Amino acid sequence: MMNVRESLVLECEFSTEYFYLFDNPVLWMKTQQDEATYVNLMSNINQPFADTGRFEVSFTPLPPRYRLELVIVDLSLEDSGNYTCEVRGRESTILGQVTHQIYVRAPVEKVYIANSNSTATPSELMTTTDGDTAQTMASKRGLTFIEGRPGMLRCTSEGGYPAPDMLIYIGKHDITTNFSLVHRARMTGQKGLRVMSYTTERVSTRLLARPDFDGRKLQCIVTVPGLSANITTVKLKVKYTPVIRCYSTKAYLRDKSVALRCEVKAKPGLTSLYWVIDDKGTKVSEGQVIDEYWTLVVDKGNGLLETQLFLRYAKASSFRTYTVVARNGIGVAKNDVELVRGYRAPHQIYGDNGQNTRERRPSRGYSKWPSGGAATRQLDLLTCLGASVLLLACVAWR
Repeated sequence: MMNVRESLVLECEFSTEYFYLFDNPVLWMKTQQDEATYVNLMSNINQPFADTGRFEVSFTPLPPRYRLELVIVDLSLEDSGNYTCEVRGRESTILGQVTHQIYVRAPVEKVYIANSNSTATPSELMTTTDGDTAQTMASKRGLTFIEGRPGMLRCTSEGGYPAPDMLIYIGKHDITTNFSLVHRARMTGQKGLRVMSYTTERVSTRLLARPDFDGRKLQCIVTVPGLSANITTVKLKVKYTPVIRCYSTKAYLRDKSVALRCEVKAKPGLTSLYWVIDDKGTKVSEGQVIDEYWTLVVDKGNGLLETQLFLRYAKASSFRTYTVVARNGIGVAKNDVELVRGYRAPHQIYGDNGQNTRERRPSRGYSKWPSGGAATRQLDLLTCLGASVLLLACVAWR
């Protein structure tokens, strides 16, 4: 693995009892894809290599060992390929050979991201790099998906050698395994000195976007081994059915202005939002007052709405489950919220006016005074018992 402008020496060493250079020509052959071109004939450099002035061969006989070297200076992208040293015998029979695989790193030229729902053109989604790390927002408009509908997403890079690696992230989540990888090789230039590069794609035709993907950044990270990564970023836009989150509320019998609360987020915005308050399907929307129920909707920003259902007075029948229903252009969502009944401590009661009062307590050392008809009966019993004890005491004294 080499970089441009570096120099390279390829060695070919062999042993034989008999060797005569004219009977046993030693050649260097360069292969790019399926194209083979001989670099030299004996000590002469063939075209088109000779015109570059960067190739040189040397032969060193040290019987019974022999060495052939190919020197390439000021490496260029066109020097990538397989270099094979061949030792031939009679009738050009190959007696031995050794191959060097040479990769001269080429940076990625451009990257773009697209999907089936995007209105952005490839030119808007494109970024270029000179080999240093590039981080570019691919499109201000972003890429649009719809929740629950399989979508196509493609990241394409042009250029790069050897074949680049490509990773796909949404935020910090690696989703690369959801994509197939395709490399397409290409060669440009004259035979023997062609520049080799790749078009690389990762494609998913059934990507399911979730509501929490909305607003996140999708990154396509393309890396040629040994070079800095090229990072292209695009913002995701996801249209989704309303998401409802409700909070259970606790109240006490006869509480006033009790409120149930839910939060709703949707994209696109809501077309309707209402509460169902009973088994008959009675609906209460913003601005309506039905059976002493009314609602309030507050925009909390960032597409988040808070809806509250108020009831004027908590009765025994009020403690039940209520349903909030939200609809937008993608779908409809429902969520239940319960009004939970709370119970006071035993010493707390309610007066006729609905206000909390405390029972009067007797003096220290005595239990609570009973009240009502039961109290009268108990006091009469105590009086009789007291009189009986007094009568017995008088008789005993006499």
